[in-house]
Amino acid sequence: FSFDNRCSTRRCVAHCMSSSSTISSSSDITYRQGKPSDAFLIRKALIGELMNPLGVEPNRFRIAEHPRDGVVGWGQIKPLGPKINSNKYNAQPGSGSIEDNVDEDVWLEFENDDTVAFPNGFDSLPWTKEYRAASEAARRRRQKRELMVGQERMNSGQIWELASIYVLPEYRSQGIGSEVVRQLLKRHEDLGREKSDVYALTLEKTLDWYKHLGMDFALVEKSEEIPSQMSFEISAGNIITGMLGEQLVCFRAGQNTEC
Repeated sequence: FSFDNRCSTRRCVAHCMSSSSTISSSSDITYRQGKPSDAFLIRKALIGELMNPLGVEPNRFRIAEHPRDGVVGWGQIKPLGPKINSNKYNAQPGSGSIEDNVDEDVWLEFENDDTVAFPNGFDSLPWTKEYRAASEAARRRRQKRELMVGQERMNSGQIWELASIYVLPEYRSQGIGSEVVRQLLKRHEDLGREKSDVYALTLEKTLDWYKHLGMDFALVEKSEEIPSQMSFEISAGNIITGMLGEQLVCFRAGQNTEC
């Protein structure tokens, strides 16, 4: 759930907690799913806040709207990649592709298969029994590969990131950002997805903000357990935030662990 999905200071969480509102009560706010017409406004605001404007697909967003002022806040949960089984494959969550991992297994099996010899010389001519046997073995491997890819997709699932959370300055400190997050997580679960597959990047000092949501979460402290798409962002972001005495951290939801 990257509160702003950028690798700089991630100010939006701090703003949501510390800025004062002068316009209206949060009771005036309604919430809806994003529409294509929201995309330009979202990208423009994210760029202005030095947040990542890429990956803005409005249908993933939850929008906070005021009857007079229109859109005043938003957030999204976006896919990061396949949930890699770290006990089976030496890879970070979200890294590479399921096909690459399966290909490694298929190739290893091919190298260790001594039941069918690879045809050489005259045996490699298409009408020989050796060629036909090797061709049939290759066909079976391709078929098995497709079955393995399908099974891995079914078993692996997907990991996600809460990102692009933003509230207009004059509407902050009214619980709008909190409600956007709650509704995003509820919709995520209503779609049959696991909340524990949702990750976020945020400043260490803003972790208490999540506790105020009544949300269970746990820090992801082992580098190999951090989704690959977030690893670079943490490394690059900590260079900047380190100069400011801050630190980016990764955590995931649905974990009954105290930070």
